[in-house]
Amino acid sequence: MTYDRLVPLEAASDDVTVSVRAGRLTAIAVQPTMRCTSLLASRLMPINGLTKAIGRNRLIPSGRRHWMISEYESLRARLEERQPTALDGFEHRP
Repeated sequence: MTYDRLVPLEAASDDVTVSVRAGRLTAIAVQPTMRCTSLLASRLMPINGLTKAIGRNRLIPSGRRHWMISEYESLRARLEERQPTALDGFEHRP
């Protein structure tokens, strides 16, 4: 198999690579195409270290990285205010 047929998938533009240790999800890398929406922020709430993963991605221009971190933290704070128990019962199952 060769890699010359690989094409980008728009559906994967918000994917996050995570590690799982002792049931804890930690972000390793984010796509440079990742968007910051309240829906995505709510889906990513169980993942720790997302802002660090954004900050490490040098494929994202510096200004956009800072904006993404600020926007994600703001969205996450708003979601936590509205639904403080939204993640109750969340448990990773390998």
